[in-house]
Amino acid sequence: MSTNSELRAVLGRLGPIPEEPRGRAASDPGIALILRRAAPIPDRVPAVKLLVDAGARLSEAHRAVTRLTASDWATCPVASHTNLPHLAQWLAALGIEVRVSRQTTDAATEIVDLRKRQDMSQAEYAAILNVDVRTLQNWEQGRNQPDSATLNLMRAFAHAPAIVEEAISEPVLG
Repeated sequence: MSTNSELRAVLGRLGPIPEEPRGRAASDPGIALILRRAAPIPDRVPAVKLLVDAGARLSEAHRAVTRLTASDWATCPVASHTNLPHLAQWLAALGIEVRVSRQTTDAATEIVDLRKRQDMSQAEYAAILNVDVRTLQNWEQGRNQPDSATLNLMRAFAHAPAIVEEAISEPVLG
């Protein structure tokens, strides 16, 4: 019996499972959850069932919870209409913290704040990010926006500058 069949059988005892997966509709971009293990997970089945009920495909939910039991974090996409506070409450009872990517309504203000938190000039900050200073100025003035990866790098640098500096640079050997 395959892992999917075994999971389907176990989940079937917990409640009805439709034959068609309840995954996200093709037009639904979904929400990518970041799951963090806050405590040991003694039984994975309830967590998998909650994620499936939230719109994750069975294979996605199983993969996420399996990874979560082996490491401290995993990701799992769910439907956009998911009631995240409700899901987070139920998963918290199972020792799983639910997080989502931070969304920014005003990237320009956030970028200025992130740079000033480091007490850096625009030129210094641009050099760390490996971008032209004019590009940084355009971001700070709201004329353009960085992609999400660059904005996340700025956030990471604000929280752990030494780790980011170590990751993005290498020593010069003389």
